[in-house]
Amino acid sequence: MSLAQVLTIEKDDASPHLQRLTAAIRHPDVRKTMGRAVATRVKKHFASLDRERPNAMGGERTHFYEGAASAVQQPQLVGGDAVRVDINHLGIAQRFYGGEITPQHGNWLTIPARAEAYGHRAREFSDLHFVLFRNDLAGLVQTEGDTGRGSVDSRGEGGGVFYWLVTRVYQKPDPTVLPPADELRDEALAAGDDYFQTILARAAS
Repeated sequence: MSLAQVLTIEKDDASPHLQRLTAAIRHPDVRKTMGRAVATRVKKHFASLDRERPNAMGGERTHFYEGAASAVQQPQLVGGDAVRVDINHLGIAQRFYGGEITPQHGNWLTIPARAEAYGHRAREFSDLHFVLFRNDLAGLVQTEGDTGRGSVDSRGEGGGVFYWLVTRVYQKPDPTVLPPADELRDEALAAGDDYFQTILARAAS
C-alpha cells in the first residue's frame, strides 16, 4: 500500500497575487512546481523523523523513515486543478492511518522482543525454538546456554524471548508521520508564488 498526498488549490487559499491569476494556477507547470515543493518538504520531514525516532529497544537500526524518504515519487497531475505526490513505501500508510494488522502468511505476526532481533528475520537465528503461551500468544525463545549469532545477553548467557508471536495487533494512527496539511499547502503556494514572480520578472526585463 502506498500513501498519497493530493493537493487541490482553491481560489480562497491563494495569495492575492495568485488570485489575480486564477486561470494560470491550473497550468501544468505551476502544479508541478507546487508538487515538487510538497515532495521536497515530505522528504525533509522523513529525514527528521529518521533522526528523532530510533528503535525503541536500541539495536541495529532499519532506518524506516529514511527508506520512506527515498520512496517519495515525482508529482503527478490529477484532473485540472490538483497534483498528487505518492510515497511507495511498505508500512508508511499503515503508520499514518493505523488499524488492525493480521498475518499475511501463516498464523503469527513476528514482533522483536529485544535489541538483537531488530533488523533481522527470525530464520536468521538457528538457536530459537517455539513456545506457546496461550492461543493468541507465543514466542521464539533462545535455547538456554546457546550463544549463537547475535544472541548473547549482557551476562554472556543464552536464553530469553527473541520474538513475540501474536495473531493480530492494532496500530494507532499516527498523523505526525506526514507534515500538517496546512504546512504542505503553504509550501506549495509559496512555490507557486515564487514561480509567478520569476515569470513576471523575466517578462519585465
